[in-house]
Amino acid sequence: MRYQTAPHSVDCHLWCIKFLKAQDSAVCYFSIHKPAEFKPTMPDSETSTPDRIVCHVGSWFRRRMAILMGLLAMSTLVFLYDGLFGYPKKNFNAALFSAFQSGKDVASDLPKPSDFSIAEFSEKQQEGLQAAVDAGKAGDTWSKFAATRHLAASEPKKFSIDEMNEQKGFAAGLVVILVLVMFFALWQQRKSIVCD
Repeated sequence: MRYQTAPHSVDCHLWCIKFLKAQDSAVCYFSIHKPAEFKPTMPDSETSTPDRIVCHVGSWFRRRMAILMGLLAMSTLVFLYDGLFGYPKKNFNAALFSAFQSGKDVASDLPKPSDFSIAEFSEKQQEGLQAAVDAGKAGDTWSKFAATRHLAASEPKKFSIDEMNEQKGFAAGLVVILVLVMFFALWQQRKSIVCD
């Protein structure tokens, strides 16, 4: 009996350990991580014959690749959201705190967008900043004003443009890894064990 085998990943190697023939059928055993751990996979009924057994990648490999790609995709979206929307939103909250402090110091100037790594404030955001200034002038506490906007009572953290770009860079890196994993999974999908 001749074996044609190929590794199916860096740490998961595919071996045809044993063939059991009974009524023109066979079972290929796939070893994962340790030779003592086996998972049975039935040979391909379309390409296998009593004298030639063909075993393709099992469903366990596809499931693991799908889980890995799903985790990579979700992580990419999280980093991308923070870089594009999450951090700028938190920076606006920091701008609100700055505007509130300006009001307490009896100043009427609104914060500059560039000081908070924001291109420009929208009309709605400018109204919110003005409300923060007015609340500061009225003698309100930050925790009271923050509660009206569903913000934390503590001082909001301000993120730099470098920190925002870092999140985008992580997202881009994960996209590259995701594409490589997809190609790897498709490439491994073509492999098989042939025993004749």
